[in-house]
Amino acid sequence: MAAREVVERYLELLANKDVDRAGEHLAADFIYRPEGDVRVPKDHYLTAVRAIFTALPDFALYISGWQVADDHVSVQVGGEGTHTGTFAYPVPGFPVVEATGNRVHRPPFEWVFTVDNDQIVELVFHMVPGASARDMLRQMGADIVES
Repeated sequence: MAAREVVERYLELLANKDVDRAGEHLAADFIYRPEGDVRVPKDHYLTAVRAIFTALPDFALYISGWQVADDHVSVQVGGEGTHTGTFAYPVPGFPVVEATGNRVHRPPFEWVFTVDNDQIVELVFHMVPGASARDMLRQMGADIVES
């Protein structure tokens, strides 16, 4: 399967909030790099994705700007939803935020996938202002202090 097909299938499952099946497209040694030198293993990444969909059950992904170079696929992904569930992000120092009913908008930013043997082995986020988990928490109504 071509790298783009693997990523398209993964994002389709993610957009449908089928996190378990989407996770099957991630290699056992998958690494998520949300910013800088931070490296997050597969299980922690999937827990974070589930936390977003629990807090924002109507969260819709907006996907555009596909670019493919061999085993690397770059795409712009944004999204929005309503905070109607509890947000419990699995990161130390992040507060649990009960439902507020606030709309949350995550502007499009670049997701870069590396694919090997029909599995996603790495996902790197290139954040833009307003796209971080902290930004999402602020929109939910949480008091967030920058570290």
